[in-house]
Amino acid sequence: MASETEYSNYQTVAAFIDATLSPYFRAAAIMPNLCHLVNFRPGSDSVKLRKAGSLTATAAAESSQHAVSEYTETSPGTLTAAEVKVYVELSEKALYFGGANVADLAAEAGRAIATKLDADCMALFDAFNGGTTLGTSGVDCTPALLLQAAYTVAAQNVPGPYVLVLHPVQIYDVQDDILASAASVWTNETKLDILSGQPPANNGYKGAFLDMPVYASTNVESLNSAANWGGACFSPAHALALGMGGETITKIGYHVGEGVTQIGVSLWYNVLEWNDAAGVAIVTDQ
Repeated sequence: MASETEYSNYQTVAAFIDATLSPYFRAAAIMPNLCHLVNFRPGSDSVKLRKAGSLTATAAAESSQHAVSEYTETSPGTLTAAEVKVYVELSEKALYFGGANVADLAAEAGRAIATKLDADCMALFDAFNGGTTLGTSGVDCTPALLLQAAYTVAAQNVPGPYVLVLHPVQIYDVQDDILASAASVWTNETKLDILSGQPPANNGYKGAFLDMPVYASTNVESLNSAANWGGACFSPAHALALGMGGETITKIGYHVGEGVTQIGVSLWYNVLEWNDAAGVAIVTDQ
């Protein structure tokens, strides 16, 4: 079968099965903690998102009927649960002689799903702000650009706090710009967590910049024919809505006729832009 993992080609996954070999690296999943989380209710695979309307106050004339202020609630869309799945088949020979470990393989499948969830969320960044992005193709990311991104979101009356999700290249460009600058705003600043030389933490947290948490991820979308990285500045509470249908589901079976162990790991979720003005994409060179 096309999806079968046989002993002869098992080396494609052996690197993360055998602990004595080099580990299989993946970007840490960060977006589940940076979205407005919605849980699908039992018996329904969809949730209608709601967006608050507004009222307007006007001057009132004494002893006169005041104009009615209309309140209209809009809906930005409906989250509908969809399944994302990793399915693997291991032959008996791979299990007995190839060093395969079903538990490790199932765990890796879960990490693969987490990677896809992150990528699906980050693919929505360039739709923020009506699709209007900040930055210039072929030009490095700069501290001034991150400041402009925060200002752009704040100018839309979006409540804070805000976060930055950037590709490591974008973070490096900002770090390099700060280190090369003689401006007193940087040389007199004592809290420059973004300059930390440590690798990102397990959840991708890299440090803080202008009091905004900065997260690094290689799952940031590649744009304009692989010319740019599309990071973003946004409000975690208002920008994206993530609907979750529980935790990952792992099922392991055995097909006697084919002599293969079957591993299926799946997750039901959906992510949508909730409030368009609550974020802005930062598009800079690769």
